[in-house]
Amino acid sequence: MKKQFTFIKLIILSIIIIIVIGFIYKNCLLTMHPTVRPTKTPERIRRSVIIVETKEEAEEIIEELKKGGDFATIAKNKSIGPCKEKGGDVGDFLKDGVFPPGFVNTILALKVGEFTPPMNNIGTKYWYIYKRTE
Repeated sequence: MKKQFTFIKLIILSIIIIIVIGFIYKNCLLTMHPTVRPTKTPERIRRSVIIVETKEEAEEIIEELKKGGDFATIAKNKSIGPCKEKGGDVGDFLKDGVFPPGFVNTILALKVGEFTPPMNNIGTKYWYIYKRTE
């Protein structure tokens, strides 16, 4: 009986761990930002991101996008972010979630389909290009 109870606890713990890992993966961009602060506007928006190591790479990608390059294709080919296989799609986030200062305002300033200039103000060494997708 005691072995069965321990086995059931192990299964429940495994399920919880899988759920937590799934949540972290779904919100993969957040795992890359060591300094984040809450914002206060309760609404959902959707965005994609391309993450590169240098400003030069980011600027080349911006030029490619300005010439009509497909954001998702470029993300798959050039991004080093964990969401690259999904074309940079990070999914929905709540504007009242936990994000770096200025992040939400930058995304909100975009119209659907527009992208940001290269940004590295998120507390990491990487350069980010965001696209508002919804």
